Amino acid sequence: YQIGVAPELSDMTDGLLEMIVVHSFSKWRAVYLLPMFLMGKAGDTPYVDVIQTDKALIQCDLEADAQIDGDPAGVGKSFEVKILKGALKVIVPK
Repeated sequence: YQIGVAPELSDMTDGLLEMIVVHSFSKWRAVYLLPMFLMGKAGDTPYVDVIQTDKALIQCDLEADAQIDGDPAGVGKSFEVKILKGALKVIVPK
């Protein structure tokens, strides 16, 4: 989709993931936020938090849908996420 929240933080080699927390906002505020998302600056607003970590436990009062990189990852009240640094070997052409 080429929409970034905080693209300057993304680094495939640092062993960290960026968790994005979007807080509630009005429909009218969306007019302001949409361009911020398109410019990769949504993390600079008070409505979006970007958290870098190597592991997280997310707990919800109600069941919630989870997504990983935009793909469905299950439904539940608790999700544990962790990075396995170096677990994925990537081959690139010279």
